[in-house]
Amino acid sequence: MKKLLLGLLAFCSVFAMSLFPIDVHATDFEGKEDKYIKICSSNLTSSNKKVCQEFNKYLKEKNQDLKEEIKDTKDELSETNDNLDAVSKKIETLNSQIDEKIKKLIIC
Repeated sequence: MKKLLLGLLAFCSVFAMSLFPIDVHATDFEGKEDKYIKICSSNLTSSNKKVCQEFNKYLKEKNQDLKEEIKDTKDELSETNDNLDAVSKKIETLNSQIDEKIKKLIIC
């Protein structure tokens, strides 16, 4: 009974979605920033106002993404520098051990 009810519910959901298609309109600003900066920097018409508001939102999101990417890159750089410091110390230790062994060989 539950399977029949779930099947009927799924069918009704798919059927209802196909009856009322939703028209989603989103402007793709990627790679066209110069064009929209020019449009939004001039006198705004009522038709451009909404597009410019969307473009401003896009720029804010892109700015936030870039800030996060910079933070992640700085974190990775810090970790890499820490690893380099550790490797450098290990190399110094090994060089010291090599020098000591060479001195012992020369003395013998």
